Amino acid sequence: MDLQNLYDQAKLHKDNHASCGGEPYKSFKELFEIIDGYKDPISILEVGTAVGFTSHILQNKINSLDTIELHIDHIELAKQNLANWGGDISKTKFLQGDAKDILPTLAPNKYE
Repeated sequence: MDLQNLYDQAKLHKDNHASCGGEPYKSFKELFEIIDGYKDPISILEVGTAVGFTSHILQNKINSLDTIELHIDHIELAKQNLANWGGDISKTKFLQGDAKDILPTLAPNKYE
């Protein structure tokens, strides 16, 4: 599935779900090019999983992705979407809760 189609799906969810606070990353093609340019696996922290669109891009070549999401229903939807979009769920650790509470508990210098 192409990235524009995935973006459109993520945007449609946001537009139809009033409690979604975030907008899908509009410069997704540039983000994909940046991530694709890494030669070695990297560790990334994402704040705000939403439906998993950016997670799908970030896990392209990475060693690990930790993603923080406040809403458990978004985590479940992101897991389903990642699987449907050909992502690798085993590369992603979903952290459910408020980022302001989770961020201080994470290991320093773990992420690129």
